[in-house]
Amino acid sequence: MPGPSQHPAVRFGSFEVNPRTGELRKQGIRIKLHEKPFQVLLALIEHPGEVVTRKELQERLWPEDTFVEFENGPQQHY
Repeated sequence: MPGPSQHPAVRFGSFEVNPRTGELRKQGIRIKLHEKPFQVLLALIEHPGEVVTRKELQERLWPEDTFVEFENGPQQHY
């Protein structure tokens, strides 16, 4: 899979993501985004129209020896 530096800027709606510079802009104004949310955004951009699984995100965002508890996160009750 190509690394982020090989992807051109992607536009959707009034947003533009530039994987090379690590920037997210809305109507030309830079939006500060922390590293992990930016990596999630890149994962979605790299797989347009596809489901990105929890496991794929976990492997992308955290080192192999890191435990992340997904099942017992905050829950909403309706």
